[in-house]
Parts: sequence; structure tokens; C-alpha cells
Amino acid sequence: MMMEYPEAVIFDYNGTMVNDEIYHNEAWSLFMKRHLGRDLTEEEFDRYIHGIHADVTIRHFLGEGLSEQEVKQLVEEKEETYREICVSHADIYQLRDGLPEFLDRLQAAGVKLGIATSSPIENVEFYFRQIDLARWFTLEQVTYNDHSFPGKPAPDIFLRAAEKLHADIHRSYVFEDAKSGVQAAVAAGAAKVIAVAGTADPEALRALGAAQVIETYRELL
Repeated sequence: MMMEYPEAVIFDYNGTMVNDEIYHNEAWSLFMKRHLGRDLTEEEFDRYIHGIHADVTIRHFLGEGLSEQEVKQLVEEKEETYREICVSHADIYQLRDGLPEFLDRLQAAGVKLGIATSSPIENVEFYFRQIDLARWFTLEQVTYNDHSFPGKPAPDIFLRAAEKLHADIHRSYVFEDAKSGVQAAVAAGAAKVIAVAGTADPEALRALGAAQVIETYRELL
């Protein structure tokens, strides 16, 4: 249970709000098989994909010499694959267990709510169409990858998210599931970083600065 409420709570989206890692991993696997002709290793997923901007991932695997337009087209190719996979699993593409109730509680307590995601705007709009995010968020409360700032583990995305909410990051909590995201939130100076159990090792998340690791949001109700 959350005993006291912060000024703001900022959520990563993929893996943190929805358990969609398997869909992103499947989309990346299909994409890399097409372009590299091979499967990615678990270490490559961990180091270069989970929590990382897609344009950074693509440049790493397909070449730093790609033009901005080429990268943009490749990112959209991968994200379109991801969205198609999500639509085919629409019956289970939902907010994580206990999160709707947790968001209701935060909203009732007057806590400012924001999302900080490495996704592009096309995916953010898709999230709002697939899930009733408008119940708690507006698009203006979402900080997404617009290519104007470095991605996680740099702190910029969480600093911008707090600024959008007119909140002090030092009085805000961040929810993350990826190691790079935890690093970014700690570097930003978040008052508390809470990790949501997923593909990353819980002990590794704690070692990077997560104050708590939860299996479900019901633990906070």
C-alpha cells in the first residue's frame, strides 16, 4: 500500500502499464530476421532493445550511416508490425493487474499523472485507441520519442515528463520495468523508483536504484 502520495507519478508504458513485452519482442524478432537474417540473443534484447529508443536500436544493428528518413521508415516498419500483433491479441491487450484501480486512487488523491515512453507518437495514439487511457491521461500528459532528446538511460525523458506536469521530479515517483528506465529515473532524481517485475532480474533493478519491485499493482492498493 502507498502510505503517502507524491506530487506526481510518471509511468513508463511498455512492460510497465501493459504486459506487452512479448509483442514488442516478437515484432523486433520478425524485423531483425527480415533485415539481418538472424535471431537476436537475449543479451542483445537486454542491452539494445528493452527501454531503448527504436532509432538507437536500428542504428546499432543496421548501421550508423543511415539517414534520418531511412531510420524513420524502418522504425515505422517495426512499430506497424508491433501494432498488428497487438490488435491480433486485443482480448488480452489490457492494463496490468490492479493498475486501473491504482490510477483511480491516485487521481482521486489529486496526484498528477504522466506517461514517459520511448514509443513514437503513432504508437501513443494507438495506445489511446486500444485502451481507455483518456480516463486518466490526455496526450499532453504523455512524453514520447520525438527525436528531440536522448533516450534512456539518459534522464531527459523523465525530466521533460515532470516539466509537462508542472511537477518537481524530486517529489515524483517513477514506475519502470527496464534496467535502462530505472537508470534514467534515478539519474533524473525521482523521489522513488518502483520497478514492475518483467523480463529484467528484480535484483538487478534494485541494484540500479529501484526502491521496490512489485509483481502487481494490487500490492499498492
